[in-house]
Amino acid sequence: MNSLKHHILSGLFMWVFSMQAQQRPNVLWINADDLGLELGCYGNLEVKTPNIDRLAKQGVLYKRAYATAPICSASRSSMITGMYPTSVNSQDHRTINMTPLPDGIEPITTYFRRAGYFCSNGNSHNMFRGGKGDFNFLADNIFDGTDWR
Repeated sequence: MNSLKHHILSGLFMWVFSMQAQQRPNVLWINADDLGLELGCYGNLEVKTPNIDRLAKQGVLYKRAYATAPICSASRSSMITGMYPTSVNSQDHRTINMTPLPDGIEPITTYFRRAGYFCSNGNSHNMFRGGKGDFNFLADNIFDGTDWR
């Protein structure tokens, strides 16, 4: 009887797990430094970006996005935490005086990883090298790797 119960519970668990995997969307977050509206999907006819244009048509294209800081590393810190740079002490560009995030504040990758996602910080030019990781705060292992599996 225990064996039958074990098989039924195992089968139920696998069925629920497979249903959750099918319902979970893929997420691709592309972050490019020093880029404005110089993409075809934003109406620039001089720049040819067919793959990004296709992604924009199939996914979400933000038309009202604003930077929380006038410099890349502080903005990157805001995007990954959802907090203003001054709220998490990450406003100083590439500071050597980084501090941990305040209690209760975690990078979005933490939430994705808890939900079972693989979080990559890949570099489009060299997948063996990670992408930018200067977030102006101290954090360990906020990405699973640099590959795109």
